[in-house]
Amino acid sequence: MVGSRSQLAKHRSVRRTIVLAAVLGLLASGCAVGATWTPQAVEPALPASPDRIALSDVACPADGACVAVGRRTTTVGETLVLRQSGSTWEVLAAPFQLLGLQPEVTCRGIDDCMVVGTPLDLHVGAGGVTVVPPAPGTPEPWVRGTMSCVAAGCLRVTGLTSSWWNGTTWSTPATVPSSVLREGQVLSCTSATHCLLVGNDFGIEGWPTPGAVNSSVWNGTSWSAPVAVPGPTRVLDLACASPTSCFASAPRRP
Repeated sequence: MVGSRSQLAKHRSVRRTIVLAAVLGLLASGCAVGATWTPQAVEPALPASPDRIALSDVACPADGACVAVGRRTTTVGETLVLRQSGSTWEVLAAPFQLLGLQPEVTCRGIDDCMVVGTPLDLHVGAGGVTVVPPAPGTPEPWVRGTMSCVAAGCLRVTGLTSSWWNGTTWSTPATVPSSVLREGQVLSCTSATHCLLVGNDFGIEGWPTPGAVNSSVWNGTSWSAPVAVPGPTRVLDLACASPTSCFASAPRRP
């Protein structure tokens, strides 16, 4: 069973990296106006590198203050953290090399971002990158979990539980509903009292068998009863503008 979970993690990691790389390219090169895209110059360009770079996520708490994360794929998967600095990008030294799946990044504000990885999370601040104390709770092997930040703090889903980070300490863990305990979790918070979590079943997209997608809402204290998400495919990413307005992206099936 461990072997199959590991293979699935690699399968989803590759798919997610490819899709997110395409999305990052669109965000960097175009601006949506109504129903069309308007090409724009990529500014600032990423720093020149002799290595192949695979970006997996980007977060922009303000114009000109973006943080991007990924890996140098030609140097045994070295963790890569980039911070926008005026008209250029700077490469920040990571104190710990994250393992497994591609990292994610989410921000509370300028120079206050969290890099989600395995087995530790990292903080990107004005002074550079530091290791975040591990979130309490019950992690699940081979599952990275997810995190979403707002100005008040960050909600971290780690395996079977979730905890709130206030910038200094973690809250007491809360149990996550079993039907959203999935490897492909995505999370989006609009405040400390509203977060939407979507979990993708192992068998989604027919590999190896048809699965299900379920969601649950965090109210600041506990999770709601799960609700099934309609559709034949998994959710790759999620963004909520308000408690009643969320956008989810998913791969298109033939």
